[in-house]
Amino acid sequence: MNTFSIEKELIQAWQLVKKDWKFFATLSLVVVLVYGISQFLIEFFKQDAPLLGILLTIISLVIYTILEMGFITIGLNALDGKPKKIADLFRTTKPFWAFIAMSTLYSLMVLIGSFLLILPGIYLYVMGSMAGPLLLERKLGPIEAIKQSFRITKGHFWKLLWFSIVLTLINILGVLLLGVGLLLSMPVTLIALLSVYRKLASHQAS
Repeated sequence: MNTFSIEKELIQAWQLVKKDWKFFATLSLVVVLVYGISQFLIEFFKQDAPLLGILLTIISLVIYTILEMGFITIGLNALDGKPKKIADLFRTTKPFWAFIAMSTLYSLMVLIGSFLLILPGIYLYVMGSMAGPLLLERKLGPIEAIKQSFRITKGHFWKLLWFSIVLTLINILGVLLLGVGLLLSMPVTLIALLSVYRKLASHQAS
């Protein structure tokens, strides 16, 4: 099945980000700073104030989830040519508990699969990778979002695995470029992933 081209998806994502690179760089910077500061506070307090460290860990999880939902929503809006604002990062909060449940279930599946000679974990990671946008865009429940992810990715495992590796390498390259490259590699890889999600979902629906 030739549903998508990795090269074309990356080129399209880069062209989209390049048109509004200041916005996307600022967006990524906000995500990195907010998450980085929360992790620093956890490490700083966990030794001398364990209870405060636990509280900060919970708060960090909440913040990370909201940021992830907002980042995905902004990426989908960018693909649709809809208006986007930095503040949108913190506005996608309605399906918070459903997203938390989905992320927890998905992570447990991958973790358990990884204990089984690693390969099952990789398979579950790839096949469930579209659950986040499915939950947000189609307003599905946690379990249904994961099920739908497996449906739309069926028959595309190897290509999606290679795609995931390519996206990871791009972000690693962004980190190696003094971290500055990450400010653009993050939105490029996200939008490329969301574009593939849209194509797989459309193909499965037809």
